[in-house]
Amino acid sequence: MNKNRTAGQNTEGKFMNTEIETLSISTALPGWWAKFKDDDGTEWYSPIAAWALCEVDYFGAGNTCREILPVLTSELGVSPHSPDEGMFECLYLPDKKFVHCGESWVFAWYPVNDSSNSGTLE
Repeated sequence: MNKNRTAGQNTEGKFMNTEIETLSISTALPGWWAKFKDDDGTEWYSPIAAWALCEVDYFGAGNTCREILPVLTSELGVSPHSPDEGMFECLYLPDKKFVHCGESWVFAWYPVNDSSNSGTLE
């Protein structure tokens, strides 16, 4: 079992400290994406590599709940995405095409406009 501790700020700007224990991992089917929205309104996506069944202890208070979290890549490797790390939505988009942002150590992908056949971003 793998324990991760993450820290961040919640929506009220208060410091959060969440402990995540991974119980099991299952590979995700191709086509699952996590969609994020930055403060400036920019939307970007990250491919979901797997799903993790986790025990999540919010605030380190000992009150755990069991959640299924998406496993994403980051500069730290591959791990379940902590709720402390920002809001997102999981979408199944098997027919959608995406292009990597092209920057090293940035894990953002953007959808490609399918109707133009020119590979332009949406």
